[in-house]
Amino acid sequence: MSKLTPWFDGKVRPSRAGVYERVCDKVPGYSYWNGRTWFALSTNAMAARNNGGLGLESIFQPSGLASFQVFKWRGLAKAPK
Repeated sequence: MSKLTPWFDGKVRPSRAGVYERVCDKVPGYSYWNGRTWFALSTNAMAARNNGGLGLESIFQPSGLASFQVFKWRGLAKAPK
């Protein structure tokens, strides 16, 4: 993926549901935004899309909801296939 949006502060919410790149404590990853909440960080965009965001944090949080809703994010130019 070569085209990405600028980084947004975590207090700003995306206008569309989908997969976004995020940085959580300096660790990059991908999360699914459902229009209301962020889901767990995944190691790649495909995993975030395919499992609805149930990725790395789901081991510690069975609900899959991201523990921190305020990490910065940026949009992807293309949806993962």
